[in-house]
Amino acid sequence: MIRPVTLIAVLLITAAMLAGCGGGEGEPAPAEGEPEIGTEAEDQPLEGEADQPLGHRKIRLYFPSASSDNLTAESRQIFDTPSPGDRAKQILSDLLEGPNSGGAMRAVPRGVRLRQVYVTAAGVAFADFSSDLKLAIGGGSMDEILTVYSIVNSLALNIEEIRKVGILIEGEECETLSGHMDLRRPLPANRGLMR
Repeated sequence: MIRPVTLIAVLLITAAMLAGCGGGEGEPAPAEGEPEIGTEAEDQPLEGEADQPLGHRKIRLYFPSASSDNLTAESRQIFDTPSPGDRAKQILSDLLEGPNSGGAMRAVPRGVRLRQVYVTAAGVAFADFSSDLKLAIGGGSMDEILTVYSIVNSLALNIEEIRKVGILIEGEECETLSGHMDLRRPLPANRGLMR
C-alpha cells in the first residue's frame, strides 16, 4: 500500500516536471510576425529562397551535312539544369527529333528511342539507345561514323562535365553499329568532322 505522503510527493514532483517542460513561462513568446514553432510557416521558404525558374542554355547539335561527309551544327536551347545527365537527355532528345534546316540530315534514324543517359563522376556519359539504332544504320562506314560522332560531339562539346561518350544498346555494351567503328570504349569528341 502506498503511503499518502509518498503519493503526494510523487504528484508534486510530476507537476513540477510538467510545468518545466510544458511551455509555461520559461519559453519566450514568438516575436511579432515570427511563426510559432510547429506551424505550417516552418516549411515555407524564407524570402529570396523560393525556387527560381530555370534559365536556358544555348547549345549546338551536330547533324550529318546534306552536302558533304562532315557534321554541321544547329543551335538549340535547353533548360540550364544543374545535372549534366538532365542536360544530356535534353540534347539527345533534340538530336532524335532531327534537324530544322535542309542543310542537315537526321543523325539517328526515325524510331530510335533514348532509353537513358548516365554521366559518371569521371566525366564519361553512357547513352543507352533502343536496338533500332543498330538495326537502322546504313551499311557504309561514313554513315556509322557520322551517326556516332553526332551523338558524341553533341554531348562532349556542349556539356563541360562530359569528356567522353559511350554508346549502349538496350543497356548492353555495343561493339559496333554496322561493323566499321569499335565502340567498346567511350570516345572523345572529333572536331575534325565539323565544317
